[in-house]
This record gives sequence, structure tokens and C-alpha cells, in this order.
Amino acid sequence: MDAIGRGTTGAAAIAGAGVQARPDMAWTIRELASASEPATFDAIIGLRMRCWAAQTPVALTRDDLIDHYDGTARHWIAEAEDQVIGAARLTIHDALEEVPEAVCLGSIYGSHPPTPIGFLSRLVVSPEYRCRGIGRGLDQVRIQAATEAGCRFLLALVFDVSGEARVAQLASHGFQVRGRGCKDTHPKFSVLPAPLVVERVIH
Repeated sequence: MDAIGRGTTGAAAIAGAGVQARPDMAWTIRELASASEPATFDAIIGLRMRCWAAQTPVALTRDDLIDHYDGTARHWIAEAEDQVIGAARLTIHDALEEVPEAVCLGSIYGSHPPTPIGFLSRLVVSPEYRCRGIGRGLDQVRIQAATEAGCRFLLALVFDVSGEARVAQLASHGFQVRGRGCKDTHPKFSVLPAPLVVERVIH
């Protein structure tokens, strides 16, 4: 998984993961230096808008796409021909109540899981580059980073608009479905069904 982290071409990056690389793949994954790359972060927000607007039945604004976690999260991007074609983030927390969209967890956890908790969120891939291993690569590099940071538990939310393929993708990384959570209380995203809560214990 080390090869996926910073600047490795897509074909080489996913070869070890058992994914069939396509000859036309020419993308890289690297971690974003947020403070020194404001234009690239703007491109991430633009990609979120493009992907989420197609999945949400209400009009979205830039403010709907950004939360306060973006300033402290670790972000990774996939690039092709100097364009951001994929992005995802990782946040690390000492309690369930601290994770993004914690309201969506509802009462699904009767007791607290092991901490620290690595929360995988904001995965977006440009439609033209889907089914090429980019999402898998962004998952792998975040899981590796969370493990190296000492996380003992990984958590993610899967909304129905992402489909069963997203659940299967996370399952291939060792995640299990804990159950269905609660609807988001954000006025724009509350129209979506409650997400599935998926988890993985790091041993």
C-alpha cells in the first residue's frame, strides 16, 4: 500500500491489490498539503459539487459541501493531466460524538468502540474515471494512514446513492456493516435515506 500514497501511477499503484489495471490509466494519488494548495482544495470542492449535485434532489451551495473538519482533516487527491479526478479525507477522533455526521450514528452503538477512531469520508471520483481503481486506492491510502497513526477502529457511512458497490468495496478492505443509522439533520441532506454504518476493528 505504500506505493499508492504519494505520486505513484494508477496502474502500478493498484497492481498489488489484485485489480486489473487498464492501459489508458494515467493517474496518481498523493496527500494534499492543504495550507499551501488552496487552488487544489477549491478543485476538491468543485468535484464534490459535481458528484453530489447528481445524487441530491435539492440545489447545493459551496457552504453545503464544506464543514469545519475540512480544515484539520488529512486529504488525498487523485490527479490525471493536472486535474483533480478523485478526493477523499480522513479524520481521527477520541470519541464517537466527535466524528463528522455523528448524528447519523444514532444509538447504533451501545458501548464505545476502541479509540482512536479513523473516520473515512468525502470520497468522490469524477464520473469519467470511475471503475478504474481510484476509489479503492483512496481507501487503501487512508486505511494505511489511520493504522500508522495508531487508530484502533475505522468507521464510514454509506448512503444509498453510493450503491451496493460501495459497501462491497469497503467489505474488501475488511469492513462490516454494523447497521442502518439515522438520517442526517443537515437541511439539504436530510432528504436522503439514513446511511449504513460500516466499521472495521484494527488489530
